[in-house]
Amino acid sequence: MSPLGYECRDDYNWVDDDTKPYLPGWQTPTEDQAVILDKMDEPNPWVYQSAFKLKNAPYVATVQTYKGGGYVLNFERSYRRTIRNVTRLRSEGWLDLNTRAVFLEFSVFNPNMNLFASIIMVQEFTAIGGAIPRSEFK
Repeated sequence: MSPLGYECRDDYNWVDDDTKPYLPGWQTPTEDQAVILDKMDEPNPWVYQSAFKLKNAPYVATVQTYKGGGYVLNFERSYRRTIRNVTRLRSEGWLDLNTRAVFLEFSVFNPNMNLFASIIMVQEFTAIGGAIPRSEFK
């Protein structure tokens, strides 16, 4: 069976959710570095943010229910800065085999109709390597 699978991964579990701060590349920081990372005002994609801090509620997706917190990258208003940040995180392995879901949340506004739309797109990754998409438009 070893040629068929390289990694053994567990399903997402609300209780075992990883909430530790990290350095780029998912490196474990020293205790002093961890304290500094936790006290940073600026959002850091390597530091877990709670649902309370994100003002978010648990989300029921297709496969699992997620508690509303996570490691967050806020997109910039500038396309170039956003692409630079995404490229940097990609090269540092921000999304890896331990990633269980990626959420993309945004709002758009149509001034002709004076109408806002809220979009949530979720890509869930199963323990066996499958990817399950889900979209909500409100």
